Amino acid sequence: KRMIHYISDKDLADPRTTYQDAQCGSGLPMLVLADQLMETLAKAIPDEQKRLKHIFSKQLFLSDINPTQVRIAKANLLKAVGNREFAVNIQQQDCFENSQKTNYVIGSIDFQTTNRFVPYYRELVDHIVIVTRSNKNRYADSAITEIKEYEYLGANMNATPICVMHFTRQTDKTSVKFSDRN
Repeated sequence: KRMIHYISDKDLADPRTTYQDAQCGSGLPMLVLADQLMETLAKAIPDEQKRLKHIFSKQLFLSDINPTQVRIAKANLLKAVGNREFAVNIQQQDCFENSQKTNYVIGSIDFQTTNRFVPYYRELVDHIVIVTRSNKNRYADSAITEIKEYEYLGANMNATPICVMHFTRQTDKTSVKFSDRN
């Protein structure tokens, strides 16, 4: 849910805004996003069934390299749509072989992948919103100006510290907005 906080209200209410999760796993972030879109697109697409089909066919795009994860995500999406025959946008592929242009890429990325993932997807999307581990490694110093917002989500004794990072194609060298949940 914290990733959705970084999507502008204007974009959430626009049926033309597209989203992808290039390492979708079970597809949970996109299901949470779909729930949000069902609310925010109510004015633009009043009919609930048309809105649901629009979201899953024209706005959400998922992929994962692992075929088992793709099957699980597809089953979860089809269950959410309530129609096993519906064509959802999910495919098996390496995230670095993706050429899908969307407005947002959201998802959970392991930190070792972040330094390659962000520059790759900055060429394809307007916004990157990822959840990743913090403090284990750090994002490359030379690219820190790519980060628009950084939110430390914290940890407890049994969990690895995590954060949300929001990257944009910002052209100015504005400062990074840092925050934490406290």
